[in-house]
Amino acid sequence: MPARQRLFFGWFGQLYAKGGLPNRSLVLVGVIAAAASMFSLDDVITGLMVARILVQFVAQTVGLFVYRKTQPEKKLPFKMWLYPPPAILALTGWLYIFGSSASQPGGWKFMAYAFTTICAGIAG
Repeated sequence: MPARQRLFFGWFGQLYAKGGLPNRSLVLVGVIAAAASMFSLDDVITGLMVARILVQFVAQTVGLFVYRKTQPEKKLPFKMWLYPPPAILALTGWLYIFGSSASQPGGWKFMAYAFTTICAGIAG
């Protein structure tokens, strides 16, 4: 279980005595699902997509730059052709898509959700 291996928030490591289910994570998923049911499906999908763009694609590209800068001696199993321009182009594109959500009605709330999500991940 990732929480018990210290790969995730330790608070989620508690297992229910009967069956060994991760009860805290199940309760959290239920609470989030109940909260999401109060919004329209369009808002939920848009919020999840904006958060995914920031958390997965932008953070992954920034992580590549940080990794290559801080550990240049590490031998990687792959190489990116013409590095760094393709990564810079990808980062620019993802940031443009993320920023364009601000021009949508209520787009700022989706961006705030995405920033909250990434801040929670960094804090953990």
